Amino acid sequence: MLFLKRLRLQNFCNFENHTFDFTKSDGSPYPFICFFGPNGIGKSTILEAISLLTSDQTGRPTAFVHNSLRKYVRNPDYNPSYEKLTGHKYLNELISGTADDHLPEMQIEGTYEYEEQEYTVMMNQNGWLKNDFVDKSPWFQHELKMRRRICHSIKTDSDLSLNSFQIHCSYQKEFEEIVSTVMRYPVQCVSPSDLGGTTEEFCTDTVLIKNKHRIHFKRMSAGERKICKSFSEVLNLMNTLSNPKPGDPAMPGWPKLLLMDNIVMHVYYDRHATMIDSLKKVFHAQQMFATTHSGTLINRQAEKENNWEDELWIDLDNID
Repeated sequence: MLFLKRLRLQNFCNFENHTFDFTKSDGSPYPFICFFGPNGIGKSTILEAISLLTSDQTGRPTAFVHNSLRKYVRNPDYNPSYEKLTGHKYLNELISGTADDHLPEMQIEGTYEYEEQEYTVMMNQNGWLKNDFVDKSPWFQHELKMRRRICHSIKTDSDLSLNSFQIHCSYQKEFEEIVSTVMRYPVQCVSPSDLGGTTEEFCTDTVLIKNKHRIHFKRMSAGERKICKSFSEVLNLMNTLSNPKPGDPAMPGWPKLLLMDNIVMHVYYDRHATMIDSLKKVFHAQQMFATTHSGTLINRQAEKENNWEDELWIDLDNID
């Protein structure tokens, strides 16, 4: 299993210098980590940092990489002009000078474990400082393909994502069972044979049977569509990686890290805990990082009703 053990953020957005430890006392990883706290506290920022560590910068001009990373440098005055202008004097206690090398060093450092070996990845505003997945690659000639698939951000709140649906037929029954559990109404995928005799391998519609109504995906509420896409998006990707094109490596159980911002956004409050349990059940081979504003989930954490054996809940309001 590949998992993220620690994440250190230095001068990264609103984090001055903090290390997050995602392991239990015995060194094993928490499979589910959720960050919570007020708006602007840094929840989405942490997910972005994790994503950056395994991002693919291959072939991108150096100037482009520098410009894209400079915006993350910690600054008491988050004025977009300081991200773009060169030769500009930044008048505050953190950023001053007339060139990029006058910026304080921003660092993101991730410590991973894969097959009982540790790998460190570190970057600053100029790019990679250290990348063990490249220098000590466990995947040899497939290093780039494997590395770029370590992490996947689940995008289920965008209009583009919520506008269409598909699920590979091999996951149809599993999808129907788990989504029916969360929805509390039967869910049935429309098989390819019901769409005009096509031999495609994907179901391109799913139906929620609610009382006397059959509600197709595009007519579902935003919350219902989010529930569907939270599972279908990753299941489809897992199928693709497990059944690659000739010459590509088979990657069963990948991607290994799942990032989900606002994990229960649009979902009715009394289904929040069921949603979390269902995601953990389906994606048991992955390590999931999530954020939430859910009062239901946060109150469960305060009352110690969440699963402390495999869940790590981090209150960012307690971090300087």
